[in-house]
Amino acid sequence: MSQAPASTRRVTRHSSRVSDVGISSLATPSTAHSFVGITPSPSATIAQLLRRNAELEAQKTLLQVREQTANAHAVYMAQQAAVYKYRLNHQAKKQDGEDRRIHTQSRVITSVEGREEAAQEKQRKQRDKVDSEKKGKEKEKDDLLRRGKQKETQDCFTGALTTKNKSQLEDICAALEIPYDGTGKVLQIRLKAHFDANPELKQHERYKGLFSRGNKRATRSFELDENGASASGLSSVQPPSNRPRLET
Repeated sequence: MSQAPASTRRVTRHSSRVSDVGISSLATPSTAHSFVGITPSPSATIAQLLRRNAELEAQKTLLQVREQTANAHAVYMAQQAAVYKYRLNHQAKKQDGEDRRIHTQSRVITSVEGREEAAQEKQRKQRDKVDSEKKGKEKEKDDLLRRGKQKETQDCFTGALTTKNKSQLEDICAALEIPYDGTGKVLQIRLKAHFDANPELKQHERYKGLFSRGNKRATRSFELDENGASASGLSSVQPPSNRPRLET
């Protein structure tokens, strides 16, 4: 096998050294840092700005939602604070029963006259409290006696629930053996729910009168006698065809 001339071998070795030097020079730190300082193209800058703008818009929307939520919460808390403030300002007594209100009937509330008025007011309220408790006990006793009599005689209830007062609603609840504590509106709701849950009670002889509608129609012509009076003895209005007409 023939060998290449010496001049050719020197050129080849020199070329390889040059290529090695070129490759190593490309990887030097100075060359690597030079790429960082290259100014991006206008199209790339616009794309970045648009993307950043979209991110800011999303953040703005999120902040607006949070602001609206915070405002709604603040309004709700202000309303609650007003309710509690009203209750505290209008609470007449402490838990120990002492009067919290300030008596300002006198010119100077710390004077002897002011203290006397406060003492008289306190005594009056104590008397009212005793009278109220006494009346409450008497009413409770009367209610028990009345309900016991109703249970024995099985009195029937009539009229819509919405027309009943609190005592009447309590009687119906007692007859049904359901709780009768609460306001009249609460009792109406409780009774309606009980009758809806037990529809057979609406047909019961004792309770069906609560759901039957009264006859409110006008008396018809065939129910009138020959004198124009109704069966109940009340005068009736003549039909339009028999009314006297005015001549014009």
